[in-house]
Amino acid sequence: MDLTTQSDSLNRHISGRKETLSTLDILFNNDEILADLRIQQSLLMNERQRTEQQIKASQNKINALQQSIDDLDNFTVEDQSFFSSIKQSAFGLGHFKDKISHYLETLNGLVNDFLTLLALFAFNTVFIPVLFLYLGAKGFKLVWHIKPSDLIARAKKSVKESL
Repeated sequence: MDLTTQSDSLNRHISGRKETLSTLDILFNNDEILADLRIQQSLLMNERQRTEQQIKASQNKINALQQSIDDLDNFTVEDQSFFSSIKQSAFGLGHFKDKISHYLETLNGLVNDFLTLLALFAFNTVFIPVLFLYLGAKGFKLVWHIKPSDLIARAKKSVKESL
């Protein structure tokens, strides 16, 4: 059975299970069977992504080999002897191409890591402090039934009166 068929079947099972559950059970993940189905779904998605990546890598290798074959067909006898002598040297074109592709892969990985760090930095320095202040103000109002701004205004008034 292929991955798409398995995924469709699993989605039907999940939908069927959701129809039998209440909204609270679905939201709070109180059903073990539904949780197991969701775990199976995530594992299946991971396997599907891994398979797609392997297919893409294989296609890239096939394209590179086809290009190499086409390039070899275009060489004349004189070119073959010249390029074969360069290719056999320690610093040949193949070696150079491999090094450049390795550097490009490393650079792509570094850019992705940098963007991830930038997003985490923005999240930690903007979103979390604002959320903390908002929840703190709401909690303060909920516990003492006054606004923090009223408390600050009273404190300012008392300081002015004491001067």
